[in-house]
Amino acid sequence: MKKLDLRIDVSKAVALPGPLEVALSVFLPDPARLDARPIVMAAFPGGGYSRGYFDMHFPGHSGYSEAEHHTAAGFVFIAGDHLGVGDSSLPDFSKLSIEMIAAGNDCAVREVFARLEAGTLSADFPPLRHPVKIGIGQSMGGCITIVMQGRHRTYDAIAPLGYSAIHTVLPQRSEAARRKSMQGHSHHRGENLAQLSVAESSLSIDDFVYPFHWEDVPRDILDADMAGGYPLRKTAPPFGSTTIPTCAVTMMAPGCVAEEAAAITVPVLVGDGERDTCPDPLAEPTAYRRSRDVSVYVVPHMAHMHNFAGTRRRLWDRLVQWSRAVALDAAAPYRLMSGASVKTVLVTGATGAQGGATARRLLADGHRVRFLTRTPDSAAAHALVRAGAEAMHGDYEDADSLQRALQGAAAVFSMQMPGPRERAHGFLLVDQARRAGVGQFVQTSVTGTAQHTQFPRWGSGHWDESYWTSKWDIEEYARRAGFPFCTVLRPAFMMENFIPPKAGFMFPDLRRGEIASALRAQSPIQLIAADDIGGYAAATIAAPERFNRADIDLAAEAPDMAGIAATLAHVLSRPVRLLELTPAQAIARGQHAGWVLSQEWINEVGYRADIAALARWNLPLTGFADWVRAHATQFEFDPLPA
Repeated sequence: MKKLDLRIDVSKAVALPGPLEVALSVFLPDPARLDARPIVMAAFPGGGYSRGYFDMHFPGHSGYSEAEHHTAAGFVFIAGDHLGVGDSSLPDFSKLSIEMIAAGNDCAVREVFARLEAGTLSADFPPLRHPVKIGIGQSMGGCITIVMQGRHRTYDAIAPLGYSAIHTVLPQRSEAARRKSMQGHSHHRGENLAQLSVAESSLSIDDFVYPFHWEDVPRDILDADMAGGYPLRKTAPPFGSTTIPTCAVTMMAPGCVAEEAAAITVPVLVGDGERDTCPDPLAEPTAYRRSRDVSVYVVPHMAHMHNFAGTRRRLWDRLVQWSRAVALDAAAPYRLMSGASVKTVLVTGATGAQGGATARRLLADGHRVRFLTRTPDSAAAHALVRAGAEAMHGDYEDADSLQRALQGAAAVFSMQMPGPRERAHGFLLVDQARRAGVGQFVQTSVTGTAQHTQFPRWGSGHWDESYWTSKWDIEEYARRAGFPFCTVLRPAFMMENFIPPKAGFMFPDLRRGEIASALRAQSPIQLIAADDIGGYAAATIAAPERFNRADIDLAAEAPDMAGIAATLAHVLSRPVRLLELTPAQAIARGQHAGWVLSQEWINEVGYRADIAALARWNLPLTGFADWVRAHATQFEFDPLPA
């Protein structure tokens, strides 16, 4: 085994003053031991520990190095320190968020992957052809690994170890102590980090030895771990860290990573000890709703700090076996796809909710994604590029830029912003796609276009009729353009309208616990999640024959406004009041007249998707309560009065 210590500059990925570097150790096996499909495993540690946790050595003891175990199996093993941990840079902890740590880790391991594939990491180590990339994380590292995968699609499979995607709870000797610990770690992502404290939250934990170490851990090894203090170490052993980022305090809140876990499509191995932080390990697969391959392994006689346990090799062996199964499973629906299955897809509107969800799903399914953007330097564009998409600078007013973006594309996901140029933009994209020889066109529209002329008061001038006719005309133009495959998706009201940035425009009073609008309490409103629109778009592009010439209205359920307020209050555990306004009152409160007119339309006409008919497509749809739970950290509320 050969060990290389690296420092990777991740300043470009993290919006904090730099330079910022992530410290990594790369352990290279004997090249003769590499599998035919090489496996690269990247690992990040828990709070209070450094990358040395994966390569521990104790006098008089052997077999505590996970790195040695995996390189002996022929794996390349990468161990990293998060930003704010060990030898990595120490940014301002009041600004360093979970998302930033994940972005830094993603940037660092991608650089190592690139060097391994290019053969530039070490002069005496061969280039790796199409390596299988496995991400593992212990405790805090498990949290960050889930966020990396959900946001950046870093790996081909992940193994969160000792971390719950539902609710991470540290075991204690008594139920009272356990509840005390839970109360002390109830802070949510998005809270002001400057007002949180690792030291203060740790006071709620009566005992760290019981949850961390099984009773058979040798005393001298236990002392080596705990002698310098924990969680805030005065001195750190080679496998420890004297620093823990403040955002770690929020990682044990219920649903902390629910949104990212729900977005993961690659295989997942949930690994836990017999005494660990997943209250119900067998419930964990429910958090990974989009993955078709979730395994659970509970290791006997093991507590939370797995690599100290006498049964640690059982976990390491399972990781080796599982990783090889991932590499061999050519039929799995993730990025190990055959070249014949991969398509180049142009996604428009990719920096928004629908297009972004579509782009992420297509990337996860292994397709090559291009996206059209007027602002390639925006944060949203950079995030898509980091996830593997290609940014194409252009817009709907520039036919040449559209043609460049369409060259070689097999399919297009098309959406346009409402407005006076919407019809012209849609027509131009259809024309340029036909000119470029695109074979499949997927248009997103809105539920109700096929019935718009039957709306009450249609033709009276009351409704914004151009909104509906523009969308209908684009649908018809695409259907008649002669594409071999054409599908129209018609989403209803998007759930994302209840969180920023849309909520600031549509429900500005929600941050104060109030939904004030002209929507009536008993008005049903059909809802759909952006990720489900992306799921339908990706399924359509994967199976064009199945969805050809289909016009699909999309909605998951239809609660009334009173039910929406009640769901928000229940799931978010805070009061949410519904306030009915007249249209004039809503406008007087600053709501845009066009949005108020839409509220009137929902009261009087409403979305009318046939939700039951969607069962024929056999694709998952997200209920509103589940969506709120998964996006809980994205809601913005003013502090409750004391």
